[in-house]
Amino acid sequence: MILLIAAIVGTGPPSTLAEGVHRAAALDPETILFGRGSDLFTVDVGSGLTVPWVPSWSPEDGGWEEDGGFYSILVSPDGARVFLAVSVYLPEVFEVPEGADAMRSAFLGIIAGSDGSGAMPVLVGMAVGGGPFYAFTSDPQLLAGSPMLDCEPSPVGYSELLFRPFENGNGASPNAVDAVTGEPVVLDIAGIGDCFRKCPYSDFFSIGNNCYGEYEFGSFDEPGVTGTWRTPAGHDSDFRGWVLPDAVLLGLDGTPLLLSVDGSTVSPDLPFLPDIRAWLPDGSYILEIDGKPGSLHHALVDWESGEVEIISTFETPPGLNRGRLSPMPGSDGVFFVSQDGELIYMPLGQLSSQLSIGLPGGDTR
Repeated sequence: MILLIAAIVGTGPPSTLAEGVHRAAALDPETILFGRGSDLFTVDVGSGLTVPWVPSWSPEDGGWEEDGGFYSILVSPDGARVFLAVSVYLPEVFEVPEGADAMRSAFLGIIAGSDGSGAMPVLVGMAVGGGPFYAFTSDPQLLAGSPMLDCEPSPVGYSELLFRPFENGNGASPNAVDAVTGEPVVLDIAGIGDCFRKCPYSDFFSIGNNCYGEYEFGSFDEPGVTGTWRTPAGHDSDFRGWVLPDAVLLGLDGTPLLLSVDGSTVSPDLPFLPDIRAWLPDGSYILEIDGKPGSLHHALVDWESGEVEIISTFETPPGLNRGRLSPMPGSDGVFFVSQDGELIYMPLGQLSSQLSIGLPGGDTR
């Protein structure tokens, strides 16, 4: 029998820290970096104090024209570096192939220190498909992902690339850059194209999207595919999120299934199917119980025994919908950017008391 435990705590209400926001990432336990238009700011989650964050190098310094905003903002696991995918435009002084004016719009990848110092261009990409998708490795010496064009990250390099003949051969293109030097790196790993999802606390990643019910995994530490699993014929599955350093949670016909990166599966004896909205550094989760929308639960989950301990329960904040929450490094709160561009912060309380709660279907354990 699984014991489901809840705690009544003083979880604070959501607060709007900024408006007109497109991208955001946590810099440290108290600070969030966010983009508004073509500008960057930091905001203190406690006081709400907002100040400009200015990298020491900008695309205009490199001869680009800025073109509106940010495709991605990432912070390395140690908090020492920031990656920006900045929308840029190739100036008219540089030639492009006939009929390819639309390709003047691109994005530039920049890595800087957490205070904006040491900023440097590291990659060029074109916004195609569902991307871009990037992630720092856990060490965090590399930034890996796609797209990553095989050219110098400058207007000259990008213009020359557009005139190269398309090569569908055996040449290896960069799929990572050295986060310290900015030099391109070719990793002998499984493909990291559109929609790859890196585990936040290891170097494993899931490959591509899972629209066809097939799940593949790779690692930044070893070559090739580490494991594959295909949804059995006549069944439906959906990706619920990373829950362990080497496993993701799936919903299989409405029941939980733990899928490891080697392709093996285990059916955890959970009292419900959770939808993982956030996995915090302290090992806890923010989850929604399948079939019970409108409430989120801060919980501890023992994936071996199936025991779930609810730390707190709160209403799903307006604007979150089916989106994910980003945890603060200290696990004291989570945040998200709403569809209306509001940066919403939600403080999390601490375990204080316990009581049993009802399970889906009216059961109480």
